[in-house]
Amino acid sequence: MNIRVVIFLMVVLAGAFLGQFIAGTRPAQTPRIDPTVLETMAPYMLQPIDREKHRVLVVGWDGASFEFLDPLLRTGRMPHLESILRRGVSANLASTIIPISSAAWTTATTGKWPAKTDVFSFFKGVPDSYEIEVISSLQKKAPSLWRILNHHEKRCVVFGVPVTYPPEPVKDILVAGMLSPENADYTWPPELADALRSLDFLPDLGIWREQRILTRDLLYGQLEIKRHVVNALLAGNDWDLGFVVFKSLDVLKHRGVATPEERARIDELYIYLDGALGGLLALAGKNCDVIVLSDHGFTAYQNKIFLNGWLSEKGFTKLNEERMQEREAFDDPIAERRASEHMTEISLLELDRTIAFAGPCEGNFGSIQLNQKGREPNGIVDPSNREAVIDRILDSLSAAPVYPGGPPLVKRAMRATDLYRGPFESNLPDILFEVHDSIFVEATAGIPSIVKLHTPLSDHTLDGFFAAAGPSFRYDRERGEASIVDITPTLLHLLDLPVYDDMDGAPRTDRLTIDRAVRKETEPEALHAPAANVVYSEEELKELKARLRSMAYTR
Repeated sequence: MNIRVVIFLMVVLAGAFLGQFIAGTRPAQTPRIDPTVLETMAPYMLQPIDREKHRVLVVGWDGASFEFLDPLLRTGRMPHLESILRRGVSANLASTIIPISSAAWTTATTGKWPAKTDVFSFFKGVPDSYEIEVISSLQKKAPSLWRILNHHEKRCVVFGVPVTYPPEPVKDILVAGMLSPENADYTWPPELADALRSLDFLPDLGIWREQRILTRDLLYGQLEIKRHVVNALLAGNDWDLGFVVFKSLDVLKHRGVATPEERARIDELYIYLDGALGGLLALAGKNCDVIVLSDHGFTAYQNKIFLNGWLSEKGFTKLNEERMQEREAFDDPIAERRASEHMTEISLLELDRTIAFAGPCEGNFGSIQLNQKGREPNGIVDPSNREAVIDRILDSLSAAPVYPGGPPLVKRAMRATDLYRGPFESNLPDILFEVHDSIFVEATAGIPSIVKLHTPLSDHTLDGFFAAAGPSFRYDRERGEASIVDITPTLLHLLDLPVYDDMDGAPRTDRLTIDRAVRKETEPEALHAPAANVVYSEEELKELKARLRSMAYTR
């Protein structure tokens, strides 16, 4: 073990405690780093942290929201998040439409909406076919936050952000998150992956949903490994930006959020994550601006709409009745979820008689794709008639009730290009919409198209959460509203870096004490250098598709 690093870390951790004690504030729990983790990570601890330096730490709790946080905060069970709220700002954080982790974290870390990042869901369309492929970081067409920071000679430790495999070279550390094959080089530097494997660390908790039961011991065992590794890497590198995402809440919440037993399991995990946050706060130092956020929220949906079924009822989709009966003969609750895999659903359609079909859906948000001539292989909608057909579908969505005489089914519906504009807007679905808050949207062909669920279905909502405090943040006890697209511009402004004029978001200067003007610049061409030429193997693609199905992330 590198004894110099160990001694320095002891000084750093002692200083973290004493600094807070002298300042008269309640000290966060000083993190203990497991000796085995410390020894394994020593080669990647390049320069011990200078706790007097200004830096920014972002902690992501995937799937967290105030709906679940508020009861814990009121009863004093999340003291470290509460300490941020007592001296900083908070907001409901609106996600992407649709609210899905791949698009949301990509937007959060680029400052751009999907029409500029080319990331809308976990899949991308295969040209000249109805097939889809799992995306990777190579799909992203906008430079990441860490690439921008490295361009300006800033240093980063990035850990667990979804869709960052294959990892791009960074100064200093990147450990990719969701969609990372466990046996690949999912880190930068590449050899760090072997070190993490020696600790039995898995980069994607979704692996368990695919391969085996996610037990409490497995969940918290992995969290403990991650907690110690993250603390070691943050303590042993003098970073300007730390960006750490914990995916575990999302994985657990997909199992259910409605019953008292489910809520108790979720509360336990929130409390654990708050403890981990306390250690990070102690490490980061008093000159650190800290942001805790999520990519979307969660709720228990009581009803479901089968989107291709609804489109069939309205005359926009033609279902093959014989294939529908064959599928229904093997239906059960689990098979039903897994049967929503895109090509299975496409096979149920008579494409030469289908005007439109379901695109990616998540929570109470859905999308619709026209079956357009010249774009889809069996397209029947003439491009000259495209806008009129979209208008017909939008009118049908707007007129539909949840049930006869009931409230409106759809809260809002729009052309995707009315919401998102950019060079990759043609890769988006044609229509986006949001339905009633109680209804989950699934891209399948069930009849009847709207059903009451016997067991509530746990899935995403639009609003995540945002909390921030530090030397650059104001104090405001009122909870505000914010957008996930503003995260990267705000982080750049916090670090006194320019915000590029092509970004859709803007710094939230109304929440900051910084009096300097926002610098706007044109995005340098150097930031668009080709990414590493790494692709998923056939075996990895098979594994990832199964993992996404098991977590209900189908197209």
